[in-house]
Amino acid sequence: IAVATARSESSAERIIRAVRPDVAITSGGAMVRCGDEIVAENLLGAEAANAMVARFLATEGIGYITYRTYLGYFVNREFDRTDVSWQDYENAQLVDLNQKIEHGLQKFVLEIPLNEARAIAADFPDAALIQYSGGDWVQFACKTATKWNGVLAAAKHFGIETGNIAAFGDDFNDVEMLEKCGIGVAMANAIPEAKAVANFVAASNDEDGVARWLEENIL
Repeated sequence: IAVATARSESSAERIIRAVRPDVAITSGGAMVRCGDEIVAENLLGAEAANAMVARFLATEGIGYITYRTYLGYFVNREFDRTDVSWQDYENAQLVDLNQKIEHGLQKFVLEIPLNEARAIAADFPDAALIQYSGGDWVQFACKTATKWNGVLAAAKHFGIETGNIAAFGDDFNDVEMLEKCGIGVAMANAIPEAKAVANFVAASNDEDGVARWLEENIL
């Protein structure tokens, strides 16, 4: 059993602790942990990260800017820690973005108009831009930090053929994984792009879609 999420390991801890998966692919594929062993990391270098921060700070219309390194999760402004949407980020540290980043990043996640994000992405070819459905939140990460590459690393570690893997997803960062795994299952609430490449469409996340699909097709 694997969890593959755009969230960092710390912000997914509540789910990881409950599910206890064999594999945790976190930060969209920037880190892959099999049991207690980190088997792959795909990081954005510090030099590129600092250059991107300079562009972020010079761009109009940006809200929150967050990033994750092995030192923790950082955010550029205070947030409402009682807001349920931030419940898994309560350990976020405030950071002055004028200070240099000294370590490789798993990812940036920020609020920015999509047209501005695309303009920045065009100037940083080694960084991948991933859009989240709904709102102006986007992710920048190393181009090799994808859920599919995380699946490949885990499959190699355990000696499993990817054709024998079933993947479930609903958003832009799931599309490649759904298309390339042996069985791709999109949720009923998935974006059209995910449904288009999937082999099956399961019930929505609010209807226990993953569990119901497994009961009907595997168990």
